Amino acid sequence: MTTQTAPTPTPTAAPPRWRQLARRATDRRYMPVAGSVLTLVLMLVVGEMRYGGGSGFVTPRLLSNLLVDNSYLLVLAIGMTFVIITGGIDLSVGAVVALTGLVIATLLPMGLPLPVVLLVAVLIGSVMGLLIGVMVQHFQIQPFIASLGVMFLARGLANAVSVNSLAITDEGFAALAAWNISFGEK
Repeated sequence: MTTQTAPTPTPTAAPPRWRQLARRATDRRYMPVAGSVLTLVLMLVVGEMRYGGGSGFVTPRLLSNLLVDNSYLLVLAIGMTFVIITGGIDLSVGAVVALTGLVIATLLPMGLPLPVVLLVAVLIGSVMGLLIGVMVQHFQIQPFIASLGVMFLARGLANAVSVNSLAITDEGFAALAAWNISFGEK
């Protein structure tokens, strides 16, 4: 009786690291992220070339200012991302933000404490969201139509509060707005 042994396969060399990275970078799953990162890098490079002038346009302070100045947009974008991921849409966000801002600017000069005014603003936003949720879940109205209706409601209420822009001059609100977390700066 003879025994045959299978030939041992010769190990193939792993592809070079750069080829693995190139294959991963061209994977369709990563294209949206790669496009966003490439756009950001391109904007920073063009900004540095156009406005840098040796002074260093792209600095940690610039990135910190961008994050701080747009933090409210980041919070809204995160909330909207969850809405869109679940298959819905909310058109009322901008109008509700405008309404709550006008309510804050109207209530603070009346002498109400800042925590109470902020609580009222959060309650207004929550009630608007609850209204959309009830219309969508209980009355089976499409999210697009429900949020469009609430957008018009919030716009109308904002016009009823004030047609003009209102400045917020409260010291407590200014201190709250000026509070920040340092990011890459001394």
